[in-house]
Amino acid sequence: MGEKAGKSRKKKTSPKCLRKKKIMLTYGLIQLGAKLIATISLASIAINLLPNAQKADVFNSCIEETQKEGKTSALSVHYCNGGS
Repeated sequence: MGEKAGKSRKKKTSPKCLRKKKIMLTYGLIQLGAKLIATISLASIAINLLPNAQKADVFNSCIEETQKEGKTSALSVHYCNGGS
């Protein structure tokens, strides 16, 4: 008889337990939102740095070309920065 009585009962969750569930759900959603914002921020930074990397590649190739022509490193940098 004890087994039947145990199976027929439904568990009632206490208000304290429901409150904890809501708090944990809120915490999880906040964590997820924070990670999403961080991901978007890092992607934005990477996209903004891309033109600088391309400019650096062009500058490096300019330095290499002018050094092949026989100029020193200092003169190559001066030339590639817009000097004559």
